[in-house]
Amino acid sequence: MKKILLLCLLTLISFSCKKDKKESADEKVTKKEVAQFPFEVPKNRTKQETIYYIIRHAEKNTSDPKDEDPFLTEQGIKRANDWADYFKDKNIEQIFSSQYKRTTQTAIPTASLKQLNIKDYDSNAERIYTKYFWLQTYGKVNLIVGHSNTNPRIVNEILGYSKYDDIDKSVHDKVFKVVITKDLKIQDEILFRSEK
Repeated sequence: MKKILLLCLLTLISFSCKKDKKESADEKVTKKEVAQFPFEVPKNRTKQETIYYIIRHAEKNTSDPKDEDPFLTEQGIKRANDWADYFKDKNIEQIFSSQYKRTTQTAIPTASLKQLNIKDYDSNAERIYTKYFWLQTYGKVNLIVGHSNTNPRIVNEILGYSKYDDIDKSVHDKVFKVVITKDLKIQDEILFRSEK
């Protein structure tokens, strides 16, 4: 009986160790993948600069704490219109918004001004900045409307390392600007839209 119990215990421990090793290997692959994202010029395309402006959604209605997908407040709608004014002189060619009302509402005035459709992306995805997203945005000036936690994450995924932390939830005027040059060099900076 003791031998059977010991055998069961050893089997359980060996499976636990294998599982832990597998998870560690997966984590290393994920980190390696992020650190070595293949910025390659897409086949049959000329070398072009790619630009991303990444902003957080405007102020959302927080009156109902149970509402996980609220609309913008009146102040938020004003800010969304101010963003359109900010981007009017920038050659935005594509606009992406997460699947939430607040991000879509923030993007609408700029999309209307630029006569562009809003494309959605899944802000809950394990990885947002994928090779598919790179190919979709390559050579264009892109506006991405996201969240306090996804915007720094997108920039960090482009950079291949964690440079930026989540944005404070009270900050709505921060713009991440990322330029990928023709030579696939990455330049990033933080801009602030001045309040009117």
